[in-house]
Amino acid sequence: MASKLAKKPQLFTCNDCQKVFKTKSTLRYHLYSHKPGNGTFTCNNDGCKRTFKNPKRLSDHKRRYHLNTEDYVCEYCGYHTRIKCNLTVHRRQHTGERPYCCEHCGNGFASSYQLNIHREIHSGERKYCCIICAESFNDAKALYHHRALHAEENKYVCNLCDKSYRQSAGLSQHVRWHRKQQERCTDVIKIVQ
Repeated sequence: MASKLAKKPQLFTCNDCQKVFKTKSTLRYHLYSHKPGNGTFTCNNDGCKRTFKNPKRLSDHKRRYHLNTEDYVCEYCGYHTRIKCNLTVHRRQHTGERPYCCEHCGNGFASSYQLNIHREIHSGERKYCCIICAESFNDAKALYHHRALHAEENKYVCNLCDKSYRQSAGLSQHVRWHRKQQERCTDVIKIVQ
């Protein structure tokens, strides 16, 4: 019985840094990072001034944050976003819904992104490495958040008490603490009345 050989997908390699990409378009956008003035695609909407490595990221940013002015609000906790699918994934924290299942271990996830990150655990490969402390991570997002720990200043500041954090997640958790304190005070007032 003749076995069919699986066709290997074509890969595209950057001639400057040897990084490999699955599609020609991702390679094309990567090439902007090697041009002089890298990161010079600037958003000029409403004084935003955020910069991006390539025009696609700038375009995505404008579409997500400047074209849609409607806020989607979570009915459970008041979380709000301009991106409808973010709200859908967020609500799953409250409902416990996990529609994306890992075929290796059966764990469920609220989003396909979370499932894809999880799948890398099964490969054992941790390809994202911190250049400061050499700790490695399964995904680029985890490395991005880790790098903030090496920052010299805490750039995320609470507007209620001026406590500051190096990571946005720390500030988010702190703000939730303020919200719970406020809810407790409101509950006490209701009881006293």
